[in-house]
Amino acid sequence: MTFWLRCSLERGMFPCEYAVEMETLSAGRISLFAPDYKVKVDENLVRVEMLQDNDDDEVFVRLPSPPLEITSQTVKVSRSSIVTFA
Repeated sequence: MTFWLRCSLERGMFPCEYAVEMETLSAGRISLFAPDYKVKVDENLVRVEMLQDNDDDEVFVRLPSPPLEITSQTVKVSRSSIVTFA
């Protein structure tokens, strides 16, 4: 199963990357650069790896690259911000 996180996307400095901004529960608003194959531009989504689902509104995910504001690629996000594709 593939998991995607709702985000804001803008073109990065290089043609094969995007600047990504997202809201997290654990670190607030964060940003990172992601390769173009890890984003769905038309849908404002970035691919993430789900690490832990607590059966409530909180989900732990691993981001595709390190955020600029924090040192960990693992963050807690709202379940409503996750989109699943089989």
